[in-house]
Amino acid sequence: MELEATVRTSSEAYRVIREARRNGYRKIILYVPAQDPAGAAEVVRGALAEASFLTVEVRVMRDAGRSNNNR
Repeated sequence: MELEATVRTSSEAYRVIREARRNGYRKIILYVPAQDPAGAAEVVRGALAEASFLTVEVRVMRDAGRSNNNR
């Protein structure tokens, strides 16, 4: 089973990972709104230690707080 979630903070990432482990998910896809991959890494870094035996995919989304003039 696979769980997809958008996380904006480290505490949200921890919560999603705990929920996935508790409910038997094998794979988690975390969507992280950030301006760059380093910003996304800061959000999920600590939470990944809780993700043993899970496959975790982190996708960086363009930060929604930025201007949409480039569309």
